Amino acid sequence: MLRIVLAVSTFIFDQLSKIIILKKIPLGLSYPIIPGVLYLTPTENRGVAFGVFTTFNSFFLSLLSLAIVALLIYFWHRHSPYLYLIVGGALGNIVDRIRLGYVLDFLHIRYWPIFNLADICIFFGVILTIISALRKGGEESAPNTF
Repeated sequence: MLRIVLAVSTFIFDQLSKIIILKKIPLGLSYPIIPGVLYLTPTENRGVAFGVFTTFNSFFLSLLSLAIVALLIYFWHRHSPYLYLIVGGALGNIVDRIRLGYVLDFLHIRYWPIFNLADICIFFGVILTIISALRKGGEESAPNTF
């Protein structure tokens, strides 16, 4: 149950942050949080991670994302407990594609592509899942000393 609550919380925080940003800062304008380092810069992302693959249409990317989410949910209970971060973040970006026709990115660290809270959750979900898998793999292959 905790996993579902965290996936839903991830989704809600992502969507709320995007709604607030769209209401407060027009697309393309940049608001400094830490001048020279961190800005809020709402931007349309019509591609996937970091704006690559912009030639694919939003409908195709939404279907692809939904398929990935379905696979993650299928494997949810068998593997990493951190998949809820990936599912919540992916659903947040899918809703953007359906609702807006693009993903709203707004966190801008200079010299890095603009991203959003869903992207952060997906990133950390993947990293934590890999670490978890490596630890589990190491435990299984380690000789039993007892």
